[in-house]
Amino acid sequence: YFGGIIALLYFRVGAMKSSNKKQLTGFSVQKNGETEKWHVFLRTNRRSGYQYVVAETNHWDKEKKQARVTGRQMVGRIQPTNEITVSPRFRKRFPQFTQPELFFWEGQLLSRSEYLSANPNAQQDWDELEAQQQKDAEEAAAKAQLLASGEELEPDPLEEMRQARRYLRIGKPWAAWMTLLNCGMLDALVGIFGADDGLLLAQLAVYVFDRGPAMDQFEDWAAATGLPRLQPVSGQRISELLSRIDQSKIDAFFKSRYDAARKRFFARQRAQTSPGEDAGEPQQPFLVAFDSTGISTYSTTIDQAEYGHAKQNPELKQVNLMLLCDEETGEAIFAYSYWGSINDSKAFVPILKHMISAGFDLSFVTFVTDRGFRNPFATQFLLDHHIGFVQGIPIVEDSVKKLFRQHRDLLTQNGYMNGDTGFVEMALSPSEAEAWTENLPGVKPIQRNVFIYLYYNPLTNSFAARRLARDVEDALKILNSGRKLDPRLAQRTANCIGEKESDKGHKVYYRKAQVMTRKTEFEGCLAIRTDRYLSAAQVFTIYSDRNNIERTFRELKVEEDARRLMATQTAFEGKLFVYELAQSIYRQVAMQARKKQAVLPGNSLNKLLAAIEPVVAVRVGNSREWRVDLLTRRQIQVYEQIGVTPPAGKHYFWC
Repeated sequence: YFGGIIALLYFRVGAMKSSNKKQLTGFSVQKNGETEKWHVFLRTNRRSGYQYVVAETNHWDKEKKQARVTGRQMVGRIQPTNEITVSPRFRKRFPQFTQPELFFWEGQLLSRSEYLSANPNAQQDWDELEAQQQKDAEEAAAKAQLLASGEELEPDPLEEMRQARRYLRIGKPWAAWMTLLNCGMLDALVGIFGADDGLLLAQLAVYVFDRGPAMDQFEDWAAATGLPRLQPVSGQRISELLSRIDQSKIDAFFKSRYDAARKRFFARQRAQTSPGEDAGEPQQPFLVAFDSTGISTYSTTIDQAEYGHAKQNPELKQVNLMLLCDEETGEAIFAYSYWGSINDSKAFVPILKHMISAGFDLSFVTFVTDRGFRNPFATQFLLDHHIGFVQGIPIVEDSVKKLFRQHRDLLTQNGYMNGDTGFVEMALSPSEAEAWTENLPGVKPIQRNVFIYLYYNPLTNSFAARRLARDVEDALKILNSGRKLDPRLAQRTANCIGEKESDKGHKVYYRKAQVMTRKTEFEGCLAIRTDRYLSAAQVFTIYSDRNNIERTFRELKVEEDARRLMATQTAFEGKLFVYELAQSIYRQVAMQARKKQAVLPGNSLNKLLAAIEPVVAVRVGNSREWRVDLLTRRQIQVYEQIGVTPPAGKHYFWC
């Protein structure tokens, strides 16, 4: 009931906004030598759900300081084609409208030619509507034949819950559902999990995309939402479904997504190959970003939940989630959950072995990882299996520190700075490359070079030095006044303050300049290790594009609100999988918006999607059929910007 009220309010607010916009247009008539302005707007019959075009004129009451309606005339009922079935009374009252066909568009009454000129998509919309009407007619004929044979129509499982509803929400859920269809995720889900489970998983992903992670409201949401084959699924059935999802099925689903992304990448590369070039072997590898995040949980039953190195809420146990993302789009193409106490460097090789055993083709693929994955055994594994890599190196290795000190003079010359990034870039010559050995079974070891790239940002180094100097000065003032340091300030200034006794026997504190210099020596420094020799700018761009996976984690935790995992041992893998599906929908929508160069209000995709929230389907009379309400121009534009066909025509959501 309340869902219907909310949908009605959304619709009324949207109608009010659109009518306010359209009151600036309309038509004018001459009456008693004066020009009388008439405004045209839509009005919905609450009982039947039909929409009517109404013309209205008003004047300004100077005493009451408000507008007063002085005339109103119904133009006629609007059809899905935007054509108006004109009332004879309207034609009699306004004889200037002699056109046999009259259309409503953006608050104006237009002839057919004027409407086609004002709405460039009109002919395409008519063709789609005609196809939909033909489909509806075939379905109606099939149902009539079914009734004539004495059999009953398939019942709508949600009809009892929808009896009091006149509207169903379809705006944002429709966008998510069509995205699942367009990118092939729905077909993959049905193919791997079966028709019933795959369909329900897709609907749960749309629900999380629309409402958030708590699945206890799914039944009420389904009753208020217009999507195909929605059913009143109880929480128990959802838990049973989630408990049936294991890592093998998750691997099968993501393998299909991985293979599709890899195939698209190499197909684009072949399309860009010149006619004379050899298109047999890929010129560039498929770049994938590899990273993990911790998801906190209150659960005491999840075996993999352990205390780890959580940046937020360290008092809670966590489950680690490893994602593999397409660097170009940010779409998650592999996911794996593991124990929360295991760090990234130790988990890297076992997860790579798991991917290989699951059938992932890692040839012509380059893994881009941050400094947390620094592990010589991982580098050796990648070399042995001929897998490309771009690795961030933490500045803790003595060999790397030695390289920075050796090339300090060149790295501090601003003439070599990249103006876009602010980094001084340096690719070490092949003669300075690290010597590694590729060990293949049954083959003589092969010598491989691993190349090092150094980057230095003087601005970051300067900020770090100033921040430390300011902290040390504050600490000296506190200590010399006889007070104790705040624990956080003491940690930031550790080893940077010395203590001595003055001539009068008092303790005096002083700064250790050499320690401060060593502490900030490598601030602003970045080192990257790769298996291919490229320019320093190319390597930096590849490593920077790793931010796509950080954006994916942020969307998973913030947009889908999956920062806390509320699940049991049997269902947590399935629940994480649904969250990953919802995040994949969000990423696909964002990718389409970027391709269409959509302007995001406030740089927020959610604000863009808010424009389609008021879109509803209206019940046709007292039947079980629903007709999509008329969309505003802005709503049609938003659907097009995210690569989704706008909803239109009649729908039988239980079929």
